[in-house]
Parts: sequence; structure tokens; C-alpha cells
Amino acid sequence: MTTNVTINPIDGTNFIGSDEALHGTVVTGTLALPGELGIVTLIEGGAKLTEVVTANAQGQFTLALTPSELSHFTTGLLTVGVQAVKTSLSASLLTSWVNSHLPASGVYTILGSASESVTYAPAVALASSSASGTAGNSNSYMDYNGSALSSNGGTVAFYSQDTNLVPGVTSGYDQIYVKNLTTGAISVASSSSTGTVGNSYSYDPSLSANGNLVAL
Repeated sequence: MTTNVTINPIDGTNFIGSDEALHGTVVTGTLALPGELGIVTLIEGGAKLTEVVTANAQGQFTLALTPSELSHFTTGLLTVGVQAVKTSLSASLLTSWVNSHLPASGVYTILGSASESVTYAPAVALASSSASGTAGNSNSYMDYNGSALSSNGGTVAFYSQDTNLVPGVTSGYDQIYVKNLTTGAISVASSSSTGTVGNSYSYDPSLSANGNLVAL
């Protein structure tokens, strides 16, 4: 029974942006056994892409995704998974079978699986914008060392003098905002536990890797 099935973070961060959408990207991982076949799937809502891969002599696989294949998906969260399978079919026949949405029973046995959640944002997103997409009305800044971006690139923290990003911010002081680049949701981090916005300057925020915590 295969157990050592892995899939690596896409582009190291599990974020597919405009550059990858334009030039393509790769999915890599491990199927554990040389020559073993794997079924790779990308799913976002009702959109699905399925490809069959073969492990190399080290048990690893690589799947190149073209811009055309990525265009099946819209902005959102992709589930990228791989299943190591045992089958008597060749890779080409297995590809035809799974893309015909035929049942696995009697054709292949799943030996192990792994998956990753990937943020897909093919267009450049303006972080300094309201939840409805209105651009900020003043100056905005971000820490250049990258600590204000979550590990998957889906959440960003920045400081801004904008007064039209979140209702209730009117001071014109630099406030710290956290923006979800997938959903567009934005909030003020430089506020009290009751939601009162700071009455002076805040700047240089840092985000935790998962984007859930911000240090002011």
C-alpha cells in the first residue's frame, strides 16, 4: 500500500497570479514508487481539470499547466490534488477513462492521496481598494521585505491614509488594513477590540504565514 504521496505547494506559495496565468506553472510531488501512475485534479466550483502523471525513477512527478488549461478557472480558491493509483491501463488509456468521468471500480485502485488549497488570482489586484472595488483616495504603503503578505499570497496588510476603504475611517492618519485578495474583504487592523479606529499613525504591519494575525 502506497502511503508516501505528496503534492508540493504550487510555486512555493500556493498562489497562482497573473504571471503564472500568462506563462503557465507546474504541479510537482511524490508518488513514492518509480513508474507509478497518479491522477492530478484541479477543482474550483464546477470547473475541473484532470491529468495523469507518471512517477520518475525517484518516485517524483511533474505536471506542466499551460495558460490555456488555467483559463478554465476564475479567480478563487483551487483544490489541487493527486491520487496514486494501481491499474493495468496505460497512462493514455487512464487519461481517457478519467476524463470520460467513468467509475474507478474495477479499473484502478487508489493507493494514497494528497491535496493543497491554492489561491488563483490571474489578474493584478489593487489592494488599496474597498470591498466593492473602489480605489483609495490617498496614499498607501506596504513593507518591502514581504512580511506583509501571507504565505499563499492571498492576504496582504498595508498602511494607508485613505478614508474611503472602510466605513468609519475619517481621520486621514495612516491606518493598517488587511485585504483578502480573493474575496475583496478589507478590515482595519489598527483598531481597538470594540472596533474604534486608531487616533494616530500606524505603519509597517507584518502578517502571520496564514494571514490570520497581524502585528502593528
